[in-house]
Amino acid sequence: METMITERAKKVKKSTIVSKPAAKSTSPVVAEAVNKVKPPIRSFRDLGTWQLAQELAVAVYRQCELFPAQEGSVLTCQMTQASVTTCASIAESFSRRGEERDRLFSNAQAALARLESYVLIASELGFMAKGQCDDLTRRVSNTHWALLKLQKINREWMER
Repeated sequence: METMITERAKKVKKSTIVSKPAAKSTSPVVAEAVNKVKPPIRSFRDLGTWQLAQELAVAVYRQCELFPAQEGSVLTCQMTQASVTTCASIAESFSRRGEERDRLFSNAQAALARLESYVLIASELGFMAKGQCDDLTRRVSNTHWALLKLQKINREWMER
């Protein structure tokens, strides 16, 4: 057996944690995930939800660059604004507590809903292919569910 000492265990108990070896049928990826220690969250950049939102915003910007010139900037502006608002609300929530944090999470959820609506409109207008639309809506959905988890944790904390 291989002994793993986590940083957290060093600080809390100053003892070693022995991890069970992964079963032989377990893939290396699963074994690595089982033995992986999550680093502490020190900044909003460490939040997986913010990282998803940021990747979504970059994907939106890249997609909007492909829109036809006659589209103008109205839909492009609305899509990019909604994606950036999502990122900014999650980032700002990191420095807030309680109900104020929950309000920012709700703002981010609303921005995601607007963004999904804009993506569907852009697709209907022929500004993007079905595969591109599906990719963006999948990213919106993933960000939405990650944000719901954060919101749930925050609400449980507020009830304490």
